Order: sequence, then C-alpha cells, then structure tokens
Amino acid sequence: KKHFAEYKRLELDIQLLEKKLHEEHFRFELVLNSLQTGVYVIDINSLNIIFANKALKELFEISTGKCWKLFGQDEPCVGCPNVKLIDYQGNSTGAYIWERYDSKLNKWFEHRDLVMRWLDNRLVKVGIILDITNRKKMEEELQEHKIQFSNIGAYSQDAIILVDSHGVISFWNSAAEKIFGWSEKEVIGKTMKSIINTYPSDPLNITKTPEKMITWTALHRDGREFPIELSIARMKFKDKC
Repeated sequence: KKHFAEYKRLELDIQLLEKKLHEEHFRFELVLNSLQTGVYVIDINSLNIIFANKALKELFEISTGKCWKLFGQDEPCVGCPNVKLIDYQGNSTGAYIWERYDSKLNKWFEHRDLVMRWLDNRLVKVGIILDITNRKKMEEELQEHKIQFSNIGAYSQDAIILVDSHGVISFWNSAAEKIFGWSEKEVIGKTMKSIINTYPSDPLNITKTPEKMITWTALHRDGREFPIELSIARMKFKDKC
C-alpha cells in the first residue's frame, strides 16, 4: 500500500507538471502568434519545422515539413547557415543574421537565427524573419544616386566638394584635385580648414549660408594663393547638413 500511494503521488506530480508545461507552451505560442513578424522553430538535426507562428504561415502558406520548404526550396538550401550557429562542441555561437532574396515572392528577407534548447530539450534553431524589401530598394536607389553623383563629379571641369557642418570633407572630385593640388585619398575625412587655410574657422557659418555665389581666396597645396568663385548650396542627408 505504501509503494502504491507513492506511485499515485508521483503519477499526480507528473500530471501536474505536464499540465503546467502545456499551459506554458500555450502561452508561449499565444505570444508568438500575436507578433507581426514571422517566427519559426526548426529541429537542428532533422531540419523539421517544429513551430511556425501565424505571420509566417500567412506569408509562406506552410507550417510543417522540412525547413527549406519555408524558403520555397525543393531541397536543402545551398549555403545553409546552420553550421554557423553551433561550434564543434555543439554549443550555440550566438545570433546569426543573414539575408536572402525570395524569387517566388519577389521579396528580400532578413533572418535572425539562434540555437537553443526547446521545451522538450531538443536542440533547435529559433528564427525571426523580417521583410526588408523596402529597405533594399532604398539602398539600391541610394547607391544609384551615389554613382550618378560620382559620374557627374568625375566629368565636371569645376571642383565639387561636399563638406558637413563641421567642415569635414566627404566628397572631392578630380577637378578639385587639379585646382587645389590635393588628392581625394588625402582629403576625405579631414577638415577643409586643415587642407585650405583660408577656409572659415567657423564652418557652420558657411554651411548655413543661403545658396549664393561668393568670391574667395583659396590656398593651393604648394602654398600659393589664388582667387576662386565659390557656389554654395545646402544639402540634407539624414537630418544632417
């Protein structure tokens, strides 16, 4: 009778523990399903999808099977990042962030993966997936603008120089090299004051000057002074002038 009572008590403890785990798992899924960002859990060994939240299911219309199905693949992905998530001892190497283009959805995604122990102690990959298509488009447009601006600067016979509110040079075209005697490599990141001694000691004044043309005496690298006509225009990049 004593052993039977102990067995029943142990059985009851196990049932209570299972109930508690079930409730925790339910709350965990409830939180993940409330997110607008896609979340997935994948068995690191079998590569089976263990969990996919509501946002991910709506995006890829799949929640079971092998992980590569999430990414529209019919076979394991080339360059699978899983090998970068654990070391030779089987421990997590920390979060790994990578990007991929989905040709079927015509979208760019950013993945943030991390290896951890799941509720049943399995080693799993927990990932968050973000739609970065708009960000990629903006980056491409910005790069195109940079190329266009560089091309204009390369063929211009006039010196084109970009200087921030602190007088630091960020762009210096080939015409500027010829006129002032300094190469682009030598001046980028330096202040105009350190390159051309006649540049105002307070660069904020000149960068806040309304668009206009002024006559100015500049200093060449070899030490000789020469007159220039300076056209000033303000530009704004990410709230910086």
